[in-house]
Amino acid sequence: MRRLVSMLMRRTLVALVLAAAGLGAYLWTGSDRSLGATLDLAARFLPEGQSLETSEVTGSLRAGGRIGWLRWRQGELGVEARDAELAWSLRSLLDGQLRLQRLSVRHLRIEDKRPPTAPVPPQSLALPIQVSTPFEVDTLEWAGTPPLTVTSLSGNYVFDSTHHRIDAGKATISSGSYGFSGQVQAGDTMALALRLNGELATTPPGSPHTVTLTATAEVQGTLGGQDAALDLAARIAPGNATTRQQAMQATVTATVNPWQPQPLASARAIWQGLDLAALWPQAPRTLLHGQATVAPEGAGWHARVELANALPGPWDRGQLPVSRLNARARNAGAQWTIESLDAAAAGGQIQAQGQVSTAPPGASAPVAGWSGRATFRSINPASADSRLAAATLNGTLAARLDGPAWVFETELAGVQAQAGPAAARGLRLNLLRAQGRWDNRALTLPSLLAQTDDARLQGSLGFDTARRAGEAQL
Repeated sequence: MRRLVSMLMRRTLVALVLAAAGLGAYLWTGSDRSLGATLDLAARFLPEGQSLETSEVTGSLRAGGRIGWLRWRQGELGVEARDAELAWSLRSLLDGQLRLQRLSVRHLRIEDKRPPTAPVPPQSLALPIQVSTPFEVDTLEWAGTPPLTVTSLSGNYVFDSTHHRIDAGKATISSGSYGFSGQVQAGDTMALALRLNGELATTPPGSPHTVTLTATAEVQGTLGGQDAALDLAARIAPGNATTRQQAMQATVTATVNPWQPQPLASARAIWQGLDLAALWPQAPRTLLHGQATVAPEGAGWHARVELANALPGPWDRGQLPVSRLNARARNAGAQWTIESLDAAAAGGQIQAQGQVSTAPPGASAPVAGWSGRATFRSINPASADSRLAAATLNGTLAARLDGPAWVFETELAGVQAQAGPAAARGLRLNLLRAQGRWDNRALTLPSLLAQTDDARLQGSLGFDTARRAGEAQL
């Protein structure tokens, strides 16, 4: 009897200790410092090569809180968030679900400096638990190539064990406001369906009135497996039928094989009055008319581009110094050929040809070989950059890839433009002759000759960008 009583007392004591520990843990998860302590603990147990830093964290692990600053990094990939707010209930985790009532970030910056690698199809997109959350991001900054800034990003995200889904998505890019929705299968063929629609406000060149354009896009297909294929259809058109003849219009259809060495299988685009700056803030202001086609040809394809720009101008004034361009290119597996390129640019004419050989998947560099040659006639530097003086240049530029380095040789010679105040502004280049080598780290110019109206520079130089050191004999 005494032994039974002792055993019952021990079990009761153990139960009380466990209950006290559970109560203590429950009370701790509701304390205002538990969220910050959990993030500090998580930072210590991240896999090798990853780091997590946070500051100004308040709130509880049980209900959420605020993170003033957070930065996660893995190699050349980094994510930084400022003024993030989260609200959730840990009770849903007992049912294998993570439900957030609020997820908002004032500024989210994603920096990707990773070198390009061969595309690899994902094996699975599944998550260990179901997730549902509304999200709001005031400013999303993509610091990759090319850079992109998105504002007023919001929507509802759900993962239901079989599909990732976004509903009621909204975003603003430059002067355009867009809505989007879609879903992708977590396994099997990873079927994908995305839809986008929006309105874009732009002022056509030479017009005092703002025109509203409608934009629509759809992507459908699969992401699973090496033979995955996506069909893309996009269109930009005037919102008002009375302005249809004057406003910007564009139609694009394409088939993409995302995991193939050459992902673009076929495409067709037609545009009229196209202003690139209205679609992409970093792009120059243009007024483009033309078309482009990419059609299959054996194991590769051939492409043709014809365009005219009614608003040419110098780069430094946010314009494109090209008024006309016709180009033909061909792809045969790993071999790319620019059969012809004829452009009216910078007040003159540019003609070019070239070849590119892509490296096999997994190679250290995406390009295995490259060679090209361009001829310039009556090029005016002031038409390309208004800070330069007017001149008329003729010459050639030849370049090739020698192992990991670019080897080039150029010679430009010109005659002085008309005299006068307009011609006297800026630096007028009368002669440039150079031979060089660039290997993504060091620039070497063993032979350099540059001549302006009142100066002559001759010699050689080298500069190492990694060590920020160089030498010259000039």
